[in-house]
Amino acid sequence: MSTTTVYMHASSAETANGNSGDLGVSNYTELAVDINITVVSGTTPTCQFFVDRKDANNVYNPLWQSSSFTATGSVSTSIGAGLAYAQSLGATVKLRWVIGGSSPSFAFSISIQGK
Repeated sequence: MSTTTVYMHASSAETANGNSGDLGVSNYTELAVDINITVVSGTTPTCQFFVDRKDANNVYNPLWQSSSFTATGSVSTSIGAGLAYAQSLGATVKLRWVIGGSSPSFAFSISIQGK
């Protein structure tokens, strides 16, 4: 089974909460999520990442969440049966980020690959 890019977020400055929008993953049983934070500024800045599954009632339910970042760094995880986060993907997921602090700014790149 080959790997396909499901979502890519090029490194750019983000100053507010955001998300990938809905991502169709019904053709995949595994997701690899890689996030690199390269620049952080502001007063007590924080950033946390989440992967949520959309259920049949159009409600998002958490599959995975990162620790809260206050400095540069990276995180890599896998979601799917038998992986680091053994969760069913369903048909639709969304990656989102929550940014806090005073005048926070985070530059990060995101890659999600499906298999």
